[in-house]
Amino acid sequence: SYTDNNSYNPGSSNNTYTPPPKKNLYAPVLIFNCGNLKSDFVAEYLSQNGIAVRGGYHCAPIAHKHLGTLENGAVRVSVASFNSIKETEMFLRVINSENLRKKF
Repeated sequence: SYTDNNSYNPGSSNNTYTPPPKKNLYAPVLIFNCGNLKSDFVAEYLSQNGIAVRGGYHCAPIAHKHLGTLENGAVRVSVASFNSIKETEMFLRVINSENLRKKF
């Protein structure tokens, strides 16, 4: 992984500022979009279905410009070790639902 091969090295273009995560405890923060929908719309849709996420620009316009998400922002979901498989399956079911896809 990225953190296995990179460490804090001032002057390098690849810096990791924290130690590598413990593999069995690592849970990522993911950003995503659903088609061409605005991220705040997707975040509201998920909220109405009992899923807490954040939509928008996350105080990082330069990152969004780099990712090509400056127009619509992105939805951010944080998955943690205390999230259940059932919750993860519910998230995937809602994000892939026909109701949301009709709005693309």
